[in-house]
Amino acid sequence: MPTIQDKEKVKIVRWPLETAKREGCRKLGALRILLVENGPPPLLADLREDWVRAPVSHQDLMARVRALQARAAAYRAPVLDPDGVLRVGSTSVVLAPSEVPIVAELVRNYGSLVARESLAHLLACARTTTRNALDLQMMRIRRRIAPLGLGISTAWGRGYLLQELTSDTAREHPQMPEGVSVVR
Repeated sequence: MPTIQDKEKVKIVRWPLETAKREGCRKLGALRILLVENGPPPLLADLREDWVRAPVSHQDLMARVRALQARAAAYRAPVLDPDGVLRVGSTSVVLAPSEVPIVAELVRNYGSLVARESLAHLLACARTTTRNALDLQMMRIRRRIAPLGLGISTAWGRGYLLQELTSDTAREHPQMPEGVSVVR
């Protein structure tokens, strides 16, 4: 299975000469830039793909690579809709009503640490809580969001971090099922 790091690498595909390579990259979800050598450029229906006409300067090609990577990264950012559906790209999961306020705060601060007290306060607003209630809720949320390629890391004594799962996370804790975040 390709890792997130593999998908961030941009493949250069000569068009139309390497049509099969383009299809292989598409199936893997790899980012790719088509180098159009002759004829019209292909129709693009995938945000993981862009094209340039040959010949292209190295500087222009690198600018396209960075733009494609930025576009793909924005596509991977989680979005929580008002109905409690969490989406990453074209994949989604429905959250339980009790999970929505916590996940909303984590999504709002995606990639940044959220203080444990902030999340405990959100949970306390919904119902009376014990010290372990937040831990139990985080365990449930971790399981629910794993199919989206998301995980939650714990910074002991400080808070939680919602982030994209990486192959490094899975390698560090091989006993954990793939897609389940680890508590750090």
